Amino acid sequence: MNKKIQKEIEAIEFRKHSLVAPLNGEIAAARQRIDQAYHQIGYYVYTSRISGANAEAEITLHSEEINRQNSFIAEREGKIREISARYDEEIGILRQNLYVAVAPAPMQPQAQAIPQATAANAFCTNCGTPYKDGEDAFCAGCGQKL
Repeated sequence: MNKKIQKEIEAIEFRKHSLVAPLNGEIAAARQRIDQAYHQIGYYVYTSRISGANAEAEITLHSEEINRQNSFIAEREGKIREISARYDEEIGILRQNLYVAVAPAPMQPQAQAIPQATAANAFCTNCGTPYKDGEDAFCAGCGQKL
């Protein structure tokens, strides 16, 4: 049973990865396009300062590309969150079943032997703490009246 559940968890993790990996690839490509756009903006700002030409149209064009790519990234990250939430919920349920299947049985309380009283000492009947017979009115261990 445990191996079956573990294999099912692995299969779900593989499906999740197979859906998320391409989205991460698309995000990486979009970030590269953003970096290229920033590079181009820097180039146009620099050349316009040197030459005195107006590069506002080119800068605006690349700025709009950055905004489009950021929107694209946000949309893909949203899909990744949805996919992850759905598959992580399934995995969580299976893991709970796995832990229930392998959980040890609850321990039964062990009966403890109560020490026998001697002439010099007696023992509390509640907790077994030794005391001097006739000298103590209450147990030092648990406070029970002796």
